[in-house]
This record gives sequence, C-alpha cells and structure tokens, in this order.
Amino acid sequence: MIPSDKGYEISLGKGKNILNIRAWGVWNVDDRELAENFERELQKKVNEIGVNGKEWSVCGDLLELHPRSKEVCRILGNGIMFAIKHGMKKAVHPER
Repeated sequence: MIPSDKGYEISLGKGKNILNIRAWGVWNVDDRELAENFERELQKKVNEIGVNGKEWSVCGDLLELHPRSKEVCRILGNGIMFAIKHGMKKAVHPER
C-alpha cells in the first residue's frame, strides 16, 4: 500500500481510556471533505470512549499536519472542542 501524502488515523488504545490520533499532510481548501471525515470519525470514537461520562486522554501526533485554510482549521477545531466537552481530560504527544 502506498501511503497518502495526507490523511489521518484514529483508534482506541488497548486500555480503552486513550484515544490515539495521527494526522499528516497539507490540508487546504480542497480538503474540506477530508477534514469533515476526520471530525465525524473523531466524534464517533469520542462517543465510544467517553461512554457513561468517564474521563479519558488523547495521544495525538499532529506534528506533520499543516492545515492551510480557515475552513479546515474550523472543522478540526470543532472536533477538538467536541472531545473536550465529552470527557477528554489530558492530551499528550507521543515520543519519537
């Protein structure tokens, strides 16, 4: 499989209280659909991990993500705010 020059991965950690997020590439105005898919998938995983109001953390690798449009930034920001409002208590960056 050839890796894409832009994309994302979202998964639940083994302990079920950590959400792993990785996003990369230059997301510009043409990538609104990609950003919207990211937001929908993030919300789905947040609803899974935050069930019954339990607290959880996110391990996010966004160092290689470069949003280049206000609309994409707004969509990504909405996803993060959704996570915070639904139990996310800590965000960490993985070691490289």
